[in-house]
Amino acid sequence: MKHIQKKRRLFQSIITTSLLSISAAALLAGAAITYFTYYFLIQEKGKSRVEVLQQISDSNIVNRTSMVNVMNMVYEEYYSLLMEPGGSAAVEERMRGTASLLRRIGMDYTVDILMNDKRVFSTGSDEKNIRSLTTTYWYIKHYSGETDTSWNLRFLDKDDISSFGLSYGRTIYSPEGDPLGVIIVTTAQEALFRTFQQLVSDGVTVYILDRNGIIISHSNPQRVGNWMANIEAFEQDHGRNSSHLVRKRGGNVMFSNYHDPGSGWTFVEEQSVDSLLKDGLMMLQQCVLVVLLGGLLTGWAAFVRVRCVTDVFADFSERIRGMPADRLTLLPVLDNYEETYVLSTTFNGMITRIQGLIRDIQLREQEKQRTEYDFLHAQIDPHFLNNTLLAVKSLLAMGEMERAGRMMNELVDLLHIPSTPEIQFVTLEEELHLVRNYTPL
Repeated sequence: MKHIQKKRRLFQSIITTSLLSISAAALLAGAAITYFTYYFLIQEKGKSRVEVLQQISDSNIVNRTSMVNVMNMVYEEYYSLLMEPGGSAAVEERMRGTASLLRRIGMDYTVDILMNDKRVFSTGSDEKNIRSLTTTYWYIKHYSGETDTSWNLRFLDKDDISSFGLSYGRTIYSPEGDPLGVIIVTTAQEALFRTFQQLVSDGVTVYILDRNGIIISHSNPQRVGNWMANIEAFEQDHGRNSSHLVRKRGGNVMFSNYHDPGSGWTFVEEQSVDSLLKDGLMMLQQCVLVVLLGGLLTGWAAFVRVRCVTDVFADFSERIRGMPADRLTLLPVLDNYEETYVLSTTFNGMITRIQGLIRDIQLREQEKQRTEYDFLHAQIDPHFLNNTLLAVKSLLAMGEMERAGRMMNELVDLLHIPSTPEIQFVTLEEELHLVRNYTPL
């Protein structure tokens, strides 16, 4: 009975250890997944959303420049005709010529002129475009003369790419400054709107603000032409070319924006985090499931393995515990072992200290020899110079000018090398040569 209770306690400890290990692994996995989610959402997804907005902007850069050039040409050609009384026939004739010119040079542009007196001129035959324009606040601002020039990226059906169009409008004023109408240049090149259409079709709130904060385009076409925000205040709140999370409409929204320095437009996208991470959350759920399954399998394998080992040790301990005392061999206790250990440890310590003392004596002896050598060298140099000068003095007194001159020259050569900093290295052969020349003198 006791044997069974001991095994049960052992198994309980094993199970507890396994559960703690699994819990720790699950916590680590949860922390890793949380960090991964944050990094994936804020940095990776945020960067990708800004890049998408930049693609929409880049796809329209060349097109915007061409549309401005076409608008300038049309305004110069048609302004005088529109100012003439009864010039409608001439305007229509010029419209046909403009349409032929645009087709010939391959520009998919439509030119519409909407006068405030209800006259309408167009190079196209689709009246839906004109009707959709006249019902917008964007057109009303041109009609009233509140706006001189503005842009409009709109669509009639988000699922029909052919209904997307980028328009550039310019208000026509009389010589007195009264608004008379508006000239509109529209392009419907489908390749320019693929990315924009994809965002709108996915239910993303996307819009474009001009440099004055007026909505050029919006996933809700009714908001086009309205003023939304001051651009400076907008950049202070949300930054420029950035992406971050905001609380909006009762949920978390990824707010991304890209500012085009050429046009001054700001492209903005507001996307729900749930829809943005739909695929990512599914992948994270699968990762969590795999981690949990891996932890359970690892815990079960560890439990089985430890149980096999503990069964053997439990049986062995029971057999030893039940063995009679006469079958066990008593091990003698050796007192001299401790003495030997203490003696050897003390001897090793003494040897180590003796080695340290010997190294210290050697260092001191080397320092002593170096000091004696430096002192001797300092004594030899003055004696050498004194003896040389006395010898030169004696030669001069004896009248041996030539020999005294040669001795001074050899002394100068001998002292020139060590006193010249430019000479870094001197061979031994050269030094011996100088000494041999000086010694006979």
